[in-house]
Amino acid sequence: MITEHNLRSWEGLLKELSAPKDSKDLFFRGHANSAWSLTTTLERHGCDRMNVAEYYELIGRVKPQVESITGSRFDLPDYPKVLKLLESYDSFSLALSFGGFPGYSFFLHLRQCGFPSPLLDWTRSPFVAAFFAFAPDRPGIKRRSIYVWAPGRFRATGANAPELKRLGPYVPTHQRHVLQQSDYTICPMYNTEKQEWRFAPHEDAMASDVGPSPNRLWKFNIPSTERLKVLKYLDGFNLNAYSLFGSEESLMETIALRELDLRKQVSEELGTGSESSLSRNQAADTASRFR
Repeated sequence: MITEHNLRSWEGLLKELSAPKDSKDLFFRGHANSAWSLTTTLERHGCDRMNVAEYYELIGRVKPQVESITGSRFDLPDYPKVLKLLESYDSFSLALSFGGFPGYSFFLHLRQCGFPSPLLDWTRSPFVAAFFAFAPDRPGIKRRSIYVWAPGRFRATGANAPELKRLGPYVPTHQRHVLQQSDYTICPMYNTEKQEWRFAPHEDAMASDVGPSPNRLWKFNIPSTERLKVLKYLDGFNLNAYSLFGSEESLMETIALRELDLRKQVSEELGTGSESSLSRNQAADTASRFR
C-alpha cells in the first residue's frame, strides 16, 4: 500500500506536498535513512511482537522511578485491571478505537523521553517531519524519506489480524508532544487461539489494509545532499532542534547549526553567486496549506 517516489530535490518535495491529496487529514513522518521501515522503538530494541500485557507490566515497574525524577504523576491502571481489559478482543479493541486507551498519557511521556515504545509517532506538520529526516548528519546515507499517511475511515478488522489504530493528539503529556504537533498509531493483534494481544508490525497492517476506504501511504525519498538547504529553510521559520525539544542541549545544537554549518554554506553560496530556486513567497504558500 506504499506509493514510493524518488525526488531530485527539496523543491520537488514541496511541489508534491502542495498537490491535493484524497484526504483532508494527513500525517507525516521523517526518516534519516530511506532504507528504514516503519518500525517502532520497541521493535528496534529487539522486542518485536511483544505481549501487550507484558509491556504494561514493564512500564508499571518503571513508573515509580519516572515519577520520582520528574515530580509528575501518571495515570496507569493497576495491572489486574489491565489483564481484565485484555481478556477479550472486543474490550481492548473498543478502548483503542474510542479514546479509552489505558495509560495513554504515560505511554506518550515514555515515548517522548526515549523509552522503547509500541507507539509509532507522526506529526501533523510536513516540516517537522522534514526536520527529523534531515537533522542527523549521517555520512554515507544517500537518501532521506518523508512519509505521508492518509488514514482510512474506522472499521473493525477482527481478531487474528493486525489493527492499525490512530490514538489522537488530545492528551496532557510531555511538552514535546505539543511542540512537535504529534500524533500516534499503535498496531496490536488479538490471537484467538492463544487468547492474547501482541503488538504487530505497522507495515503488516498497511499492506493488508483493504476495503472501501483504505489507508493510503506515500514515501518521498530526497537526496541527503539537500540536508543543509532543508535545515536552512526550516530554521528560517524558526523550526529547529530548540523549538521542537526546548532543552539546553537542543539550544546548543541549533546554535552550532547556525554558526558553523549554515554560516559556512551561506559563505560558499555568496562566493559562487548561487541562489535558492525557492522564493519566500513560494515557501509561505506551501506552509499555509498545512496550518
